[in-house]
Amino acid sequence: MAKKLFQDVNVNYTAIELDRYENGSQFQDVPRIFINGTFVGGATDTQRLHREGKLLPLVHQCLIQREGSSRKSCSLP
Repeated sequence: MAKKLFQDVNVNYTAIELDRYENGSQFQDVPRIFINGTFVGGATDTQRLHREGKLLPLVHQCLIQREGSSRKSCSLP
């Protein structure tokens, strides 16, 4: 659900699929979404942020920070 949302709003992201790791299921019971290193919630929370108009400003802030500092990385879901 979250990956589709990011695709729909044309945002590049990195998905770490824990179910592909041997012990990954021990670490994740629901999707965890981070933007610029900050946990924003699961897929439902991310959709809520988008409906409220708050998701894209977070993404844009991340992009601005990445452009301002080549050393600082920007984490997207």
